[in-house]
Amino acid sequence: MTVRRFEVENPPHIELRVSSGRLHVAGGDEGVVEVEVTGRDADRIVVEHLGDTIAIVEPHDTRILRRGSSVVIRVKCPNDSDLSVAAASLDIDVSQQLNRVMIRTASGDARLHEVGSLEFKSASGDVDVRECAGDTQINSASGDVRIERAGGEVQASLASGDLWVGTLEGTAEVRTASGDVRVDRCLGNSIAISSMSGDLVVGIPGGQRVEAEISTLSGDLSMPERAPVSQEPKKTVRLRLKTVSGDIRVNRL
Repeated sequence: MTVRRFEVENPPHIELRVSSGRLHVAGGDEGVVEVEVTGRDADRIVVEHLGDTIAIVEPHDTRILRRGSSVVIRVKCPNDSDLSVAAASLDIDVSQQLNRVMIRTASGDARLHEVGSLEFKSASGDVDVRECAGDTQINSASGDVRIERAGGEVQASLASGDLWVGTLEGTAEVRTASGDVRVDRCLGNSIAISSMSGDLVVGIPGGQRVEAEISTLSGDLSMPERAPVSQEPKKTVRLRLKTVSGDIRVNRL
C-alpha cells in the first residue's frame, strides 16, 4: 500500500497514467490532496507533487513487463480540481465536484458527479454524468453515454452506443452509426443529430419557434401537431435530424 498526503495552494491537477485498475475520487479537505494506492502492484505506482500537479504514474517499463497488473487508487481532493486520465482499462468513480475532466481509455466505465467540462474518449466504455456545466466532447466506439444535465455544447461521435441527455441547455452536434439518441428536454437553440440506423427522440418545450430540417430514408417519422400561435415565440430552435433507417420522433413538452 502507498499513502501520500500533499498540501496545495490552488485546486490541483490530478494526472493519472496507469495500465489498469479502478479509480475513486472523493471530496477532501481544502488545500490538501490525499492519495492511497492498493493492490498487488501498488509499490510500482509513482505518486509525485510537481507544482500544481499531483502525478500518479505507472512507469512505462513497468507497463511493458507487468501486463495484467491492476491497482485501486483512491484520491481525496478539493472542489474544482482538474482530472486527466490515460489508461488501457480503468473503471472510474467520481463523487467530487471537479472542474476540467479529460479521460482517455481503451476500456472501462466512468461515473462522474458534477464537472465543469468533459472530454471522454474510449474504445469500449460507458460514461454516466450527473451534470456538466460547460462543454462535453464524447468519442466512443462502443459504449453508452448518459448525461442528466448538459449546460454547454455537446459534441459526440458514437459507433454503436446510445446517448441520453436529460436536459440540454446548450447546443448539440451528435453523430452515431447504430446507437439511439434521446434528448428529453432541449433548452438550447440548436441541435443536430445524424444516425445510420439508430432512433432519434427530441423533446422541445412549448412557446418556441422550431426551424426543422428532418429526413429519414426508411424510418418512421412522428411530429407533434402544430401549436396555435397565441403570442410571439420566446426564441427559435434550429432542429436538424437525419437517419437512414432509424425512426425520428419530436415531442412537444
